[in-house]
Amino acid sequence: PTWVAQEAVGASSAMVMTLYPIILTKYTMAYAMPNRLGVVMGLLATYMTLLTLPMMFATYAWISYLPSDSLEHLSVPLQARSILGTAALVLWAAHFWYVGLPAMPVMLRK
Repeated sequence: PTWVAQEAVGASSAMVMTLYPIILTKYTMAYAMPNRLGVVMGLLATYMTLLTLPMMFATYAWISYLPSDSLEHLSVPLQARSILGTAALVLWAAHFWYVGLPAMPVMLRK
């Protein structure tokens, strides 16, 4: 590990932690009316958590099955998960870039 890499990871982490709630809120506000904003944000966060849990369980199971006498028991599963997470984020960002947000919130029927 180098200081440059650690600074890059720290800056990237700070950027993601700052932009994530902004993008989530803007995305939710584009599809939910003000009286349903909290419900839609809660459902979106729940769905994202339920989607992430199996990946977390698989990663931790993978870590526990590898021999703990080498550093690879941590680095290989976490790097694989980072690559998958980055690929998923790139796909979502490409979809978001292509589709965009609606000009007006989508109205649901009564």
